[in-house]
Amino acid sequence: MEKEKIYWFVEQLDHVGGTEMVTLSDIDLLKDDYDITIVLDGERKKEVAFKLPEGVKIVSLNIPSRYMDVERNIEKYLSHFRYISFVLYMIYYVFYGFFSRFYFRKKIKKMTEKDSLLIAASPISRAIMPRGRTVYFHYHFNAERLLSPEEWFPRRLERKPDKYIFITQASLKKAETIREFRKIPKAMVYNLSRYTKYENYSYKGGKIIFIGRLVGQKRPQLLVQSAQILKNDHIPFTLDIIGDGPLKDELQSLIAKNNLENEVRLLGPINDPLENIRSADLAVFTSSYEGYLLVTGEANSQSVPVISSNWGAGVKEVVEDGVSGFIIDSSDPKAYASKVEELLNDKEKLLALKKSSYEYFVKSHSKEAVKEAWKKILG
Repeated sequence: MEKEKIYWFVEQLDHVGGTEMVTLSDIDLLKDDYDITIVLDGERKKEVAFKLPEGVKIVSLNIPSRYMDVERNIEKYLSHFRYISFVLYMIYYVFYGFFSRFYFRKKIKKMTEKDSLLIAASPISRAIMPRGRTVYFHYHFNAERLLSPEEWFPRRLERKPDKYIFITQASLKKAETIREFRKIPKAMVYNLSRYTKYENYSYKGGKIIFIGRLVGQKRPQLLVQSAQILKNDHIPFTLDIIGDGPLKDELQSLIAKNNLENEVRLLGPINDPLENIRSADLAVFTSSYEGYLLVTGEANSQSVPVISSNWGAGVKEVVEDGVSGFIIDSSDPKAYASKVEELLNDKEKLLALKKSSYEYFVKSHSKEAVKEAWKKILG
């Protein structure tokens, strides 16, 4: 029996990104049951930041990197006060985005079959999905963002999908209250951890980790400020910050200013931080907002509990307060430091939390559960 053909669109594969990580894990889970082709929005480069699913075809649309790297370019121009360059770049971005979509829609239609399914996992690919094909939008943000300007305006240029796939129940329920989305079929499937579950409840010496981009959304400064409080309170700990981004220099200065060089390390980006996660006692995340925060499940899958900000309605589907970790409803570094101190000072409570965080992951976010949900969505 011939397998159903799926063309799964992602932005890139050359640097670590949560959307790409989730998509590749889903494809690896489903590749034996479907004929899947990965379609890159950008160019396919020699450097690959991910372990690719074996036997899956990869093709590229070759959208120019100048258009793809919009956040990086805007930040570059504005941080160096190059306002004329910024204006010229925005003119290029708007005109290219408006006119090129017709070319790429034709290109996609030519490379796909009428009865194939197209899944758009990136904002860029959503804008260039053609008519005459079955199209699903795999929406990796929280539903509150659906009404934000950065989503509302581009959506005027998009075709309506045949189905929206959300990553939390909270996002799906929010979308059902928005008139624009009520008539569009919707489904939900949790993000899949890329790691095999690992059961180990031993104490690792007070090691804390953070994994994520060093950008304003993630608020990594709160981590360093919390580390200063822990040091002042004479709590034995180390904090490893894994990731890269525009706030790196600011964090380095903050670490030096507070004499935290022996306690806090900036490790830069690590493509596969499995060993870093396994060697930790706690994972701490301080985001102002998220769609899902995949690394939460990855930590729990390795018996590592999470201390998380209250980043949105979906947080309670990812973190069960007191079971898989704790949710901090504050932007005060003292709140994070206090919870870390509580757990590092009570080893019995910490080890019990490690056990319950692992059991929570196995019960609600296992590969079997995610695969079953996807097969129901795909039919």
